[in-house]
Amino acid sequence: MLEFIRGFSRSIVAKTLFSLIALVFVLWGMGGVIAHLGTPDYLLKVGNKKVTAHEFNLAYQRYKAHLQERLGFISDEKARELKLPEHVLASLTHQNLIALELVASNLCVGDEVVKAVMRTDPRFQDNTGAFNKNQLRAALASFHMPEEAFLTHLHKETEARLFSLPFFISIMPPAYVMALNAAVTEKREIACVTIGPKNVETLTRPSDEVLKQFYTDNQELFIVPEERSFTLAEIDKSAIEKTIKVDESEIAQAYDRYIERSTDEPTIKSLEEMRSELEKDLRLEVLSERMAEIARTIEDALAEGKKFEEIASQYPIKHLISSKFSVKLDPKEKFLQNPYAEETVELFKELSDAEEGGNGTFLETRNGRWIFARVDKIDPEHVADFSIVKNKAFACWGACKKKESMEAQAQTIIEELKKGKALKDLAVKYHLAYHILSPFSRMDMARGNVPKGEGITSDFLGHLQQASIGEGVIAVSHGRTENPGIVLVGVVIRTFSNAGNEKSSEEKISWHKQIEDDLLNQALRYSEKQHSIKINEQAFKALGAVEPISYDE
Repeated sequence: MLEFIRGFSRSIVAKTLFSLIALVFVLWGMGGVIAHLGTPDYLLKVGNKKVTAHEFNLAYQRYKAHLQERLGFISDEKARELKLPEHVLASLTHQNLIALELVASNLCVGDEVVKAVMRTDPRFQDNTGAFNKNQLRAALASFHMPEEAFLTHLHKETEARLFSLPFFISIMPPAYVMALNAAVTEKREIACVTIGPKNVETLTRPSDEVLKQFYTDNQELFIVPEERSFTLAEIDKSAIEKTIKVDESEIAQAYDRYIERSTDEPTIKSLEEMRSELEKDLRLEVLSERMAEIARTIEDALAEGKKFEEIASQYPIKHLISSKFSVKLDPKEKFLQNPYAEETVELFKELSDAEEGGNGTFLETRNGRWIFARVDKIDPEHVADFSIVKNKAFACWGACKKKESMEAQAQTIIEELKKGKALKDLAVKYHLAYHILSPFSRMDMARGNVPKGEGITSDFLGHLQQASIGEGVIAVSHGRTENPGIVLVGVVIRTFSNAGNEKSSEEKISWHKQIEDDLLNQALRYSEKQHSIKINEQAFKALGAVEPISYDE
């Protein structure tokens, strides 16, 4: 597990950790995958700092919720497949290492700096970009987080942002910085050969018995995913807004409440200055109450046995649609064509968890919309009958056989390269396409300025960055199930210097950023050696998210 964390510290995820994940941990949703973990008082211990199972769980759920905002619904099974628990554990380890180093250095920031950071957060600003304390309170209420706890966490996160990089860089020897400079700027030129399906023998169609056996042995290739038919509708917010009226007495009462809440007298605004904002808030409050009341009334009628379609005509309902989706498909692909694209994650989760034939329910979204969702029918996941997928079975069988032949040929080339043969000569021998990639450095990889093409992956280029001149590296393009893709064999043919003083201003900025990232990652590894890191195996077994872990002291 320690090696995983070290690898994670060199990954793209880790390089955005200090600007992203700390705030994710502060601001994103609550929940629980741990019901009770027994008596151990920690899950992770870094030096004298302990992380409880509850703290790990909150971090896990917030990070998972953030990823769902970007990637769509993620089940716990998918989270384990993505190694999300391990990533969260690595993040918490790094955060605590930084905290230990900052304490040892007596580094801290004042309250005014933390307040300035909070005031610049767009979540807590109004439409004009000004800080709005009411929005802060509303946001924290939705996150179920007390203001004091938020400020404490933000204080620690701000210290880590401001001080971790300069401090860690200062503990690294100058010789290392110079060596890293050379490594980051070194350009590498790569020669490649492409092995495609046409480079291996043509296959004849096997007997039905062979295909049936392949079908039986690889049934996961022929699964028809669960499909759900559903109905969606929405309470028409705009229609209700037109009926709302706010009188002067309500505005006056709202202004009195504003005065009671305000603690900073010099910043208190007059009634006239606040009128527009107060009226807007009142209208939103009334709108929310009316929409909630309509939702409750309709749900009560549904409970009495009435159908939603019969009730909808009596209320301001719009966008009544019916469609289908597969739980295993990306929900965005299914929902982008309807009016609920912004609520994809929430709706997908609601429809994925609902039972078939229920009355349906209203979902209040983060955007203040009330959406009715109902699952009408569930067609369960099943393996397609062989008679229906016989041709697909032949295509998949052929793809697997060709890929095996392509990989075998690639391995043969690797063995010949070890004997001193030149890749260009081997391309001629085996009638393969030979090409040279444009030179690139580690800095180019960090910026995404790398050679592009089928089969060229970041892993392939990363291995070539670490390979010796003349050493072969294989990349397998997986392609579609019925498509064998291609196999690449690459080799480093030369390296040359690309010093920082030859770069443009933009390139120098990116170059220094790459050096800083590497220095920080190396310093974290240095810090790991100074502090003991322990995991409570009993707690991790109870968590069930990952296998039991132990550290070498």
